[in-house]
Amino acid sequence: MQLKDLDPSNKAITIFGYSLWHIWKAKNNLIFKADIPTLEDTIHSILRDAEEFQQSMIKSPIPHPCRSSNHIYSTNIQGIPTGFIKLNYDAAVDAQKKRGFVGIVSKDEHMCLKGKFSAAYKFIWDPGILEMLALREAMNWAISKGWKNTIFEGDALQITTIIKSQKCSIASIQGVCADIWHLQNSFDNIVFQSVPRQQNIEAHNWVQQQSEGIRLVPSKTDQGRDHGIVPTLHSTRYNPPS
Repeated sequence: MQLKDLDPSNKAITIFGYSLWHIWKAKNNLIFKADIPTLEDTIHSILRDAEEFQQSMIKSPIPHPCRSSNHIYSTNIQGIPTGFIKLNYDAAVDAQKKRGFVGIVSKDEHMCLKGKFSAAYKFIWDPGILEMLALREAMNWAISKGWKNTIFEGDALQITTIIKSQKCSIASIQGVCADIWHLQNSFDNIVFQSVPRQQNIEAHNWVQQQSEGIRLVPSKTDQGRDHGIVPTLHSTRYNPPS
């Protein structure tokens, strides 16, 4: 019996394809970098990439940019509506040194860079936790800037799904989820949306730069830095954070 006969939705085929791809990547990491991800990290990457692919096949209608106070959009917004700020966020992991990093890039309706922010965490290197922390940091930063109409965009579909559903069954991130749901009341209009990793490349490059250049202060668990408007940085390698 063919795999597609067992699953007409083709999700099984997608997961199978990404499983082969990530096994191949792990083999190359072992050969060329003497490094291999854990089984948990590999499974997480397979499922995330498969979800992103399935999501990219779905076309969502474009909502009207003007809504009532404290409106939370249920579908993705294409582009940046007038009066909105878009904040792209991402996370990076250094499992060997048991640390993690988050990076945020903000732009206005004209796609002009408004600023960048980064934070480093010692003893936190779980990709899922860091992606959720990246979103919370982005919201806190937006509040400090007085941005009331915001789009928060990341490449972790699971994070966006949890926040939109207002339900979190993962014990390790329940506290962060509660913070995010509380913080959203500080905005007039707020959008949570996920995009394929290629569309989040600026935030990815930014956090990779920070992970390669930040030295953590031993006495602190985390630190945040508002970098203002800085030159766009480009990573010399593409190494997904999870």
